[in-house]
Amino acid sequence: MLINYRTVISFGDKNVEFVMSRFDKLLEEPNKMGVRNAHLSGFWFGYSQCVRFFFIAFVFYIASIFIYDQGDKPDDTYIGLYLLFVAAIGSGFSISAAPSISKAKNAASKVFDIIEEESKIDTRSKTGENVISEGAIELKNVFFRYPSRTKNVLNSMNMKIPSTKKIALVGHSGCGKSTLANLLLRMYDVTDGSFMIDGIDIRKYNVRQLRKQIGIVMQEPLLFNMTIKENILYGNENASDQRIREVAEMANALAFIESNIEDLNQEEV
Repeated sequence: MLINYRTVISFGDKNVEFVMSRFDKLLEEPNKMGVRNAHLSGFWFGYSQCVRFFFIAFVFYIASIFIYDQGDKPDDTYIGLYLLFVAAIGSGFSISAAPSISKAKNAASKVFDIIEEESKIDTRSKTGENVISEGAIELKNVFFRYPSRTKNVLNSMNMKIPSTKKIALVGHSGCGKSTLANLLLRMYDVTDGSFMIDGIDIRKYNVRQLRKQIGIVMQEPLLFNMTIKENILYGNENASDQRIREVAEMANALAFIESNIEDLNQEEV
């Protein structure tokens, strides 16, 4: 709901209060955790500073005993005292950073879990079919559900899309329109059934070559912080300037680009 807040708000002013109330409720738990962590951080920082100054006072007291009662040289005594003082400061800062170290460890473990997670779709593989000859698409008794969900998005779906034909998929939110696009790009594999291109199961195509031959613009496209030309080149790094202009024109974007910027090498539109 919060992701599509623009759509929700467009249905009326009452929805603004509803969205804000839902958002406030979602923030309650993170707020409690933030207050708790702040108290812990404050406690450990105060403790470290307290230990630091008590230790300094104790060391000065011991140093005075060695100088007046034991007859030690003041210079040698205070050199040793300085070393202990620096060590105490380092220890204090280390203790105060303990909560941050714990957070960093938890965050790093999540990142490494994602990196080390095995994927059934190997984008680095060089095997499989490389060329889509015609582009006819067929779904046979396709079932699909996202890994994080228990309910199927597609249930026994059958559909044929002839090559060179233009089609429109229409339906309510969550009916599977974007899911079909994700399956076509092999972001996911079907749970059951067959998704075929030119009569060949899509899983037999080389993933990298398959995606190179498909052009897609998502519902809310994002541009990288680069020039328009570099964003277009992201799909084919070896494309010439002439080819870049051709694909921009095919996407009905060339006129818009030329009316807002002087050339494709400019970053801001």
